[in-house]
Amino acid sequence: VAAQDVGGAQSSLRRSEEKVSTWLEQHRDRPPVVRAFVQRMPKGGDIHTHLSGAVYAEAYLSWAAADGYCVDAVAVRLVLPEDCGKSPNYFPASELFKRTAVYDALINRWSLRNLTFAGKSGHDQFFQAFEGFDPISSSPTRKGSMVADVANRAASQHISYLELLLTTQGSATQRLARSINWNANFAEMRRQLLAKGLLDLVANGRQELDRIERQATTALGCETAKPQPGCRVTVRFLQQTTRLKPPIEVFAQFVYAFELAKADPRVV
Repeated sequence: VAAQDVGGAQSSLRRSEEKVSTWLEQHRDRPPVVRAFVQRMPKGGDIHTHLSGAVYAEAYLSWAAADGYCVDAVAVRLVLPEDCGKSPNYFPASELFKRTAVYDALINRWSLRNLTFAGKSGHDQFFQAFEGFDPISSSPTRKGSMVADVANRAASQHISYLELLLTTQGSATQRLARSINWNANFAEMRRQLLAKGLLDLVANGRQELDRIERQATTALGCETAKPQPGCRVTVRFLQQTTRLKPPIEVFAQFVYAFELAKADPRVV
């Protein structure tokens, strides 16, 4: 077969790629410039994003201040609003922006910004950070704010599609699982879970997603005259499972996840 000459469009694309490659080599030692270039590059989709871990610590602290949380100045940890009066060491999170030492310490504990303190490894620091902001990240009233925050950042990075990992009906599914016994017959265990009301939990999970979606839409102003950039990002969800549980609970979470995906096109 005779070799075919490349068309004009392909030649133009090749020249563009060569120009970009040359530019990148010339600026490789200038991280801020390279970062700006990479941020503007179209990227398509981000298909494995843990919602709670994708929110910046600064956003969590801003919500803590707005929602009436307090901070333990000695232990450097978040305190639930109902516990604010239990110790003289506690102060309102709304005062954090005046107490920069505590604010910075919390940011360091809830992120990988500074790994030199306390001699922690990146691995340990990463997994311990979740415990610090869990009171906010697990709050039903802030799930939509989290989705909006991550969607806006995705838009700023030219990401057009997100699959966000979250957990709906996790505790309820595990409790249901404990009402049946483990055996090697997966089909039978699935039948028992359905008979005991698993699909009711699926319906509850869909309602959770409805609520999260409404919260995010409101936070982003998607139905107003001035929608935020995150409104342009397509958001889908992945149902998480907690694998460090007894087998019957893990299995029940799997069944729930697949049934939820069957019932709701937002879950992939």
